[in-house]
Amino acid sequence: MQDTAIPDSGDRGKADREHARRGAATNVLTLAGQSSTLVFGTLAARLFGQAAWGSYTTATAWLDVLFRVALVGNDKGLLVFVAARRRQADEPGVVRALATALKVTVLSGFACVLLMAGASWLVARANGQPLDGLALRLMAPLALTSSLTTAALAATMATKNLQYNLYSRGLAEPAALLILTALFGIFAPSMWTLAASALLAGLGALLVAIFGLSRRFDLANLAKEFLHQPVERAIVRYTAPLALSELTNIVVFRLPIFVLVAYAAPAQRAVFNTCILLAASISAIRGTFDAVFAPIAAESWVAQDRARLSENLQRQSRTVLFFAIPFASLLIVGGPSWLALFGPGFVVGARALMVLALGNLFNAALGLTVWIHLASGRTRLMLINNVSVLVFELVLCAVLVPRFGVNGAAIAAALTMAAAQILYSIEVYIFARVHVLSAGFVALLVIGAVVVLGEAAIVRWFFPLARSAAILVPIAGLPVYAASAWWFARTKRQPQ
Repeated sequence: MQDTAIPDSGDRGKADREHARRGAATNVLTLAGQSSTLVFGTLAARLFGQAAWGSYTTATAWLDVLFRVALVGNDKGLLVFVAARRRQADEPGVVRALATALKVTVLSGFACVLLMAGASWLVARANGQPLDGLALRLMAPLALTSSLTTAALAATMATKNLQYNLYSRGLAEPAALLILTALFGIFAPSMWTLAASALLAGLGALLVAIFGLSRRFDLANLAKEFLHQPVERAIVRYTAPLALSELTNIVVFRLPIFVLVAYAAPAQRAVFNTCILLAASISAIRGTFDAVFAPIAAESWVAQDRARLSENLQRQSRTVLFFAIPFASLLIVGGPSWLALFGPGFVVGARALMVLALGNLFNAALGLTVWIHLASGRTRLMLINNVSVLVFELVLCAVLVPRFGVNGAAIAAALTMAAAQILYSIEVYIFARVHVLSAGFVALLVIGAVVVLGEAAIVRWFFPLARSAAILVPIAGLPVYAASAWWFARTKRQPQ
């Protein structure tokens, strides 16, 4: 088991910066591995067909919901409790928290597998699409394996070690998924083999996560606690409202897809689901920083060190925004070109992709504030927020989806993401007096807007028919964007 010694408070700022740099480097590699989702989606759509890809992605939407149910909020609970108890040198408390989280996740995961498999026939009967039902049945076991993988990795990341997340989610899972999809797609394309690719890749990720857990914790002691001790009520009280909050949050994210089931065939849903997949890569950038910021937020709140909390929130939010803007420009300017990779029938989703990219950019820029709610124990407030946001999105979907279809669903999703992050940011400022806004943050927004608008103008005026230019121009604009951001940061550091 690794040493859990805590740095002296005098070295805290230096330690935070080192942790952020090390975590950012590891997460960039993880993100690079996860970006192979684009290649996977292209292969799956072309080798297995647009209808199969539509049913597969619809099943993953349902799976996302049940995955959150199975986790019962334990991933975020572990990031907070393990970090906080290590800060207090409470090693038995760390083991109790982990054993409780794993026990609850196993039980709820099995229940979710049965629920998803049982509901598959009802879904197929309701929308008249047997392929949707088959996809749900075949992929049901992922509700258990994915939730266990996430819980195990959350425990390792709470110790400020992100390498096993890289090995599991950044290397093993995407590599296995790509290889299996290519082999099955070439030699035996069917919904059965497409689902088998995801199941086997998910199993590989779980095995790597368990290996990582064994390197950071004493598995024999953990197994004893798991088998013979009751669940810790403090963990359950913390995660129960968080689980409901997480459930409503993922329903908010997936609601437009579920609403489209009533208005669109699998091939049409495949277009919107692909836009969601591509645009979510922007929010995924922030997601890779969650595990970097979460332990610092938990430690800062326990110590009531608001200065440390504010400094890390602003610095890491700037870093997230710095990387998110180029990703957004690739999708805003080059949307039709990226969608064409999946097939000619996907290009019609270019406008929806642009709207979703803007919504996810907003989500990435402000999203770290949610960890201050978690660190301060405000899980009930999070639940109230997410239910309110869900009602807001339901109204938007009811108005926009029947009239505008895929584009209406995209607008509803983007507006909901923006509204949710504004709400969380206002609350964090009220109860913690911290916020993401800084001179560097605002400067990045202005620089990014100017560069993206310039790229769009170049493509429209000089290369209106060249799809490759819509991708190459944003890539060529990266040095301009990076140099402008560096110049501002350097100017700001110079003494007046």
